Amino acid sequence: MQRFRIKISFLFILFILLGCKDHANNIADNKELLLPSESQISKVLKSKEDYTLLNDLAKSKGYLNAKEYQQKIANDVSNEEFQFYYKKYKPNGLENLGVEALANERRKILNRLAWTKMIEEVNIRVELREIEFKKIDWKQISTEDDPTIGNQFAPITVFEFSDFECTFCSKSQKTSKEIRAKYGKKIFWVFKDFPLQEIHTDAFRAHVSANCVKHMEPTKYWEHFNTLFENYRSLEKENLIEYVRENGIDEKKWDLCMKDSGMQKKIISEIQSDLKEGKSLGIKGTPTFIVNGNIIVGARDYDFLTAIIEKELKNTVQ
Repeated sequence: MQRFRIKISFLFILFILLGCKDHANNIADNKELLLPSESQISKVLKSKEDYTLLNDLAKSKGYLNAKEYQQKIANDVSNEEFQFYYKKYKPNGLENLGVEALANERRKILNRLAWTKMIEEVNIRVELREIEFKKIDWKQISTEDDPTIGNQFAPITVFEFSDFECTFCSKSQKTSKEIRAKYGKKIFWVFKDFPLQEIHTDAFRAHVSANCVKHMEPTKYWEHFNTLFENYRSLEKENLIEYVRENGIDEKKWDLCMKDSGMQKKIISEIQSDLKEGKSLGIKGTPTFIVNGNIIVGARDYDFLTAIIEKELKNTVQ
């Protein structure tokens, strides 16, 4: 599997920011961010694996592709922040080359800064040929009221922050099922509600519906979960009752839950708690997985995820 292969003559670290604001609100004011060169960024963009990750991130934010999201980030960079990097990276004597050369260099540095912010946003720290994911203390993440699969004492714990209306979340489900089947009792899977209401207008209601099933008929939850992801493009209010019927769920119980103010308050609070927790960990897009504390953004393939899990299993034995 292809990795970020960035050759560097000096050590640079892309510092990961926890709890940042959205890029639309000018998130990164990190004066210690070191920018990779144009050639280094070019290698990332030419890598199919790496570019797909950036592209998926952009689409999860509601943009057509990585370039469109990169331009949005570039447009949101404040003049103060830009001037810091411009003074740091512009070549000496550039002023003697004329207005056009100055404008071209400004454009290059702004593009480097915007691409670097995207690389930072997918939570990957690049050092030579190694991929090192941002790690957190995953044992502090709550599992209360969350749907789970597997052995809670397993050596591997996976938290999935996902959105029922997200294309890439839906695509990731096949791989997730294969991973759980492979590792069985060695893995504990926790689902976190993370509906991106800004871009997915029907997501929150679908998450409420799923939680009603969890509370009223818990044995039917995962079947309903699968149906919602399979129909991620059709989660309008009038369709949710059809999915309930399709899965043989007690319609009266579900309807009571959807209309009962007390249950709705409880369920909405649970979803908002997951959203708040995810944002506090720096999660901005879906799907995002946390594997024994390793934050992994995007719908990754089977080989990629198994490699991470195998490494974590080896570490638990040592």
